[in-house]
Amino acid sequence: MVQSLGLHWVLKTTNAVSELVPDAAPETEQHLVVLQGFEIATAYTSTIRVFEGKNRPDSVLLLAPLATPVRITRVDPRRLRVEAPEGAFRIPGERLCRSSAFVVGEVSRSGVVTVTVREVDDDGGPRIWDVEFSLDLDDERLIWRQLEGLGGQVWKPPPVGTTVDVPAPLQLPWV
Repeated sequence: MVQSLGLHWVLKTTNAVSELVPDAAPETEQHLVVLQGFEIATAYTSTIRVFEGKNRPDSVLLLAPLATPVRITRVDPRRLRVEAPEGAFRIPGERLCRSSAFVVGEVSRSGVVTVTVREVDDDGGPRIWDVEFSLDLDDERLIWRQLEGLGGQVWKPPPVGTTVDVPAPLQLPWV
């Protein structure tokens, strides 16, 4: 029963994330940026959109895991610094998506972003990372969303030099 409820929750969350993509003409370039989310839900967003006959985003980007409160600073027109004061990958399901310790200076590139690890915890989890976009953060091709319950709301990057605190969308007592 617990597994069935877990799968049901993953399906609902995945469908909810896919609905965060605004409908647009098929040739319109779109990149969905979710502040924090469940990796599996965001990974299947494009697949679900195609299955439903809807346009899919060119990429789906996740800035932080679901149970991670973050502090986001806009460093310049194209770069965010993401800080996880309490650490990231804190629940078992999130740890499945982490195959090894992160290393300061490690760089990962995917589509329109380059992520650089700036600081790690004692266990090798990321504490601070920079996310640099190939587009200006205010570019209309970037669709910013902040999860709230099983839905999401529009989010706008703060002005350059400004920091905002974003609570974790999933609050668990044991985290």
